[in-house]
Amino acid sequence: VVHSAAYLHRETVLEIDGDRWEGLFNGYTQSKWVAEKICKIACSRGIPVCIYRPGVISGHSQTGMGNTSDLLHTLLKGCIELGSAPDLDAIWDFTPVDYISQAIVHLSLQAANVGKTFHLTNPKPIPLSDLVEAMTALGYPVQTIAHETWTLNLRDFVKQKPSDIWESLLSVFPAELSEEHYQILKLKFDGENTLQGLKNTSITCPPVDHQLLSTYLSYLINYGFLKPPSTLATASEPDTRLSDTRPSL
Repeated sequence: VVHSAAYLHRETVLEIDGDRWEGLFNGYTQSKWVAEKICKIACSRGIPVCIYRPGVISGHSQTGMGNTSDLLHTLLKGCIELGSAPDLDAIWDFTPVDYISQAIVHLSLQAANVGKTFHLTNPKPIPLSDLVEAMTALGYPVQTIAHETWTLNLRDFVKQKPSDIWESLLSVFPAELSEEHYQILKLKFDGENTLQGLKNTSITCPPVDHQLLSTYLSYLINYGFLKPPSTLATASEPDTRLSDTRPSL
């Protein structure tokens, strides 16, 4: 709803923002914008409404369990299988599902919150470059290459392994990105309503750090979604750096 060029002049996008439809570049974001307008019309007619805008919902912060068919997991697997990631100055907002669910339940039970909008994003997201470094540190040989080259490699990969899942990345990562799109990837979102609503509670969003990423990758390996890093590493000795961090299932 607010992932738009209309807010590029702001240091952060506020929770009260959302009236601007200009710059919403695909049907997914446009449909979200329309849905919010319908909610606000309902609110103006006396129906108690709150609007929750989650970031990129990631797996459970303690178990790592998550939706492996979503964009986030598809991108992670794609980068690992390609052995590379696009060189983009982008911010990835991993927001664990357990934080989001607890926050929504708590916020929804406070009558004073009716009519408000809440940004449920990670206050400490991770740059894509740091994510690549983390994957490499955890045993996956992923290198950063030019975005144009990466998209060409992705298209070749899709031709070799055609599937709806891999093809979904093509629409997200077009062959060419305008300067406007580059800037949108760096938008930051204010969450003051959320912070105030969760004040004096134990509900906090885990930072995207080595521990959280280790938990996610360990679960995905045990689940069979990702190959163990030792099968992809270039070193002669198997990589066992994840062996002590894998949660039991």
